[in-house]
Amino acid sequence: MVAVFDADPRKIGKRWGQLESEHVAALASTVTEKGIEIGILVTPADAAQEVADAMVAAGITAILNFAPRKLVLPETVTLRDVNLAIELEALCFSLSHPDWIVGR
Repeated sequence: MVAVFDADPRKIGKRWGQLESEHVAALASTVTEKGIEIGILVTPADAAQEVADAMVAAGITAILNFAPRKLVLPETVTLRDVNLAIELEALCFSLSHPDWIVGR
């Protein structure tokens, strides 16, 4: 990770490891300055499309979406959706059925 953004004034300036949270208004300039291509979207569902649109406008060409909603993006943007509930369910299933896991 090379940058962290938020719109919540209480989170701006907070540290995330070596990074300091920036206001989302700095997104475009930071993406350009750092040559960022991939964005990770972790927002509430109601803010996800707006933030994704801002990421695309800033030059992000691939998004890993953890927000619980489908996004509509240009075909030029690679999108991967992650549903944590489904991933957790699969992990729990693997623990209870170890003989079903390929490679074991």
